[in-house]
Amino acid sequence: MNRHFTRSLLSAVSLMTMSSFVADAAAADLQASFSAAQCEINVLYNGFDSEEDLATWTQEGTYKGWTLSSDPYGFNAPAFSEINPSSKSSLIFRRTQSSRNEAIVSPKIRIQQGDHLSFWSVSYPIWLYNARTVLYVVDESGEHKLWDNFMWNQTHPTDDTLWLNFSYDLSDYDGKDVQLKFLYTGADGDDVMIDDVKVSRLDPSASAVTVSEGEQIDFIDSSEGNPSAWEWSFPGGTPSSSVLQNPTVTYAASGQYDVTLKVKDASGKTSEVTRKQFVIVQAQPLEAAIGLPEGVYFSPEAFMTVPLRHELTFTDLSKGNIQERTWLFPGTATPTASEASPTVYYTEPGTYDVDLKVRNGAGESTTYLYQVRAGLPTLAWNIPVEENTALAPVSLSWYGYYGGSNWLDMPAFAEHFTAPLEPAEISEVNVYFAAAKPDPASSSLPITVSICKSENGLPGEVLASASLLCSELIDASQTVNDPTTFTFGTPVTVTEDFFVTIGDFPNNETDNIAMYCSPRREDLSKSTVYHKLADLDADYRPTGTFSWVKNTDESLSFAIAPRVTFKEGTASVASPAEDTASLIDPSLPVEYYDLSGRRYSGRPSAPGVYILRQGAVSVKQIIR
Repeated sequence: MNRHFTRSLLSAVSLMTMSSFVADAAAADLQASFSAAQCEINVLYNGFDSEEDLATWTQEGTYKGWTLSSDPYGFNAPAFSEINPSSKSSLIFRRTQSSRNEAIVSPKIRIQQGDHLSFWSVSYPIWLYNARTVLYVVDESGEHKLWDNFMWNQTHPTDDTLWLNFSYDLSDYDGKDVQLKFLYTGADGDDVMIDDVKVSRLDPSASAVTVSEGEQIDFIDSSEGNPSAWEWSFPGGTPSSSVLQNPTVTYAASGQYDVTLKVKDASGKTSEVTRKQFVIVQAQPLEAAIGLPEGVYFSPEAFMTVPLRHELTFTDLSKGNIQERTWLFPGTATPTASEASPTVYYTEPGTYDVDLKVRNGAGESTTYLYQVRAGLPTLAWNIPVEENTALAPVSLSWYGYYGGSNWLDMPAFAEHFTAPLEPAEISEVNVYFAAAKPDPASSSLPITVSICKSENGLPGEVLASASLLCSELIDASQTVNDPTTFTFGTPVTVTEDFFVTIGDFPNNETDNIAMYCSPRREDLSKSTVYHKLADLDADYRPTGTFSWVKNTDESLSFAIAPRVTFKEGTASVASPAEDTASLIDPSLPVEYYDLSGRRYSGRPSAPGVYILRQGAVSVKQIIR
């Protein structure tokens, strides 16, 4: 809802109420009354709860395929009654192997400025390319496409099947007579269900206010007489009570809620009113999302790579009101969890998925991390998986490439890596080239890759180097994204931030060498790229020396991936001998408890997090 409009409405109602008080404060009897700025009346509404409701819309097409269903949609999407408790059924078009072109059309309505359309729909997104549903607004000038469930899913890709609420402003049709038309076209797609189709406009006198979970309601005191004190009661809301004249309240859970207002005037007279089921809160569908542990490396070979026995905290970043949550962490000492930010560690080398399922009354949503490499030698880079399909060279027009051959006095480049979670050994670096066609005069020139310490935030001391001739570089665009591998004679161990540098790139007339880069990002803090730039004197002439410079103009990462092997036995998980290291006197008896307070007769045999108690001292420890 437009916040400016809400505040204006709130102020207008308050001013009108105050004006009535001034005009006849003494004569008016005290009478409690209230409304809400979000109250609406429906110019058009159809919940498709009966055959009579269905018959108010006209079907177009040979088969009259739009019918009603009270069943759950399936694929984890419940019946619409889980979202709107008063719903009895929903409009449905069922899939068929035969081609269909069937529409259902609303009665004609006159649109006013500020009217808006909302409706709920669910469909299985995988098969929408076979058969889609389109919503048109039909007026005297023709049909105007407003919503296409296939195209919507192209910009909001998901494998989840959920009830979703769609809302559209109808101001473009102000003063026009229009109809709504849902058209199902195609064959061998899947079912589509639609419910609670309404065109609404604001009306403070409406009998109820409908919002989604977490949305605020601006209550308006419209009491008659001259109240000087207010006592509101909002069971199920936050806050649950208020003494403000016009409070704002939110409701976290779906349902129908009563609201009570008691007012008192200066003489002590009181008046009270309760509006039953005045607030209708609809369940908000969830969108599962996982927040990653800090410090992990992404990988071109997997989603990310992590060491064994290092504590990793994942975070539930799902959108919506979560009632149930289930994590799956195969390969860890805690294979399942339900908390919002579980901490786990991997116990055996392998490749594992991480799954998160969240649920509320509107259904469930799932997401996963595919292939977490634990304790295995793995390529690591700074490019998250969602950017992998958008890798491309960064062209500098006729000046060449950023991250390759160029005529801008940038002969070498560097990629910054944060410190590994545990000491790590690097045996090689893989570089993915989008172009690797050197000028014949450059073919025998070397390209050198080095691992460097970070000194003052820039590449410093060289720890290891390896070189290949320009003619040995592999064009990954022509070889199914095969990398060029620079192998070190002796692996190098890193424990702090480090850089991978590469250069010098030749810049003869026909040199065409360029590394793949991530797509450009809006967040400059995510940039990890540096370049060596020619130093200039006071007259802007090259001095013959070069300095490393961080790219602060664009947010990029090079497709540079060192092969990382986390060293065994370095992670911080406690061993049996370390259990009592944090206690006062390790020689005294130690009591072991799980996190629910259950005491063990001895040291627990199962890995996990436990409370160790020695007299009045308690510590939390991970026992492996």
